[in-house]
Parts: sequence; C-alpha cells; structure tokens
Amino acid sequence: MRKFTLSAATLAALFATAAQADETPASGKLLGFEFGDVACYLQMDTGAAEPVWVLAAFDVCDAEPPLGQQVSLGYAEGEVLAASCEGDIACGETDKVMIVETITPID
Repeated sequence: MRKFTLSAATLAALFATAAQADETPASGKLLGFEFGDVACYLQMDTGAAEPVWVLAAFDVCDAEPPLGQQVSLGYAEGEVLAASCEGDIACGETDKVMIVETITPID
C-alpha cells in the first residue's frame, strides 16, 4: 500500500485548493491516499497535467482502496473540520463539502 506523508499545513492547503477549484472528478487512476485531520485525501490521476487531491470519508481509506487502478468515485455532501481550524480538532467549526463516499474499480 502506498501512502503519502503530508504535514497538517500541507493537507489544509490542499483542502483549500480543492474546495476552491471544486475538484470532484468522476473517475481516474488512484495513485495513493493519506489520512488527514479533515478527511482522507485521495491522490488521483485524472489525465490533467498534475495529479489532483480529492477529499474522501475516512472509512473509504480504512477499506484500503485499490491503488494503481482506474476507479469511479461516488460523492455525497458531508461535513468536515473547517479549513479555518487549521487542523485543530477542538475548533468545532465545520465546512460542507462534496466528499467521496464510494470507490468502485472500473474493469
């Protein structure tokens, strides 16, 4: 299993960037994942110039998603720790975002 080590500040920046760009690709190649303070982060190759990071529910990553495979992503609106909390779980603020709830391998 390939995991990436990212600092809380980097993860917060990735979250903010993804939220601003509304990165919700429907499918792509799953390159890796990382547990963060806000959510689980999936690194996807969608055919863009650079891989994108997508927010996912923690249980998606707990299930050890199929790395290196083409997958379809299913989204739902969810609440995550607010980016303004900067990783402080005691902050108590939340943001509503689209978050990956399901990953389905594509044959």
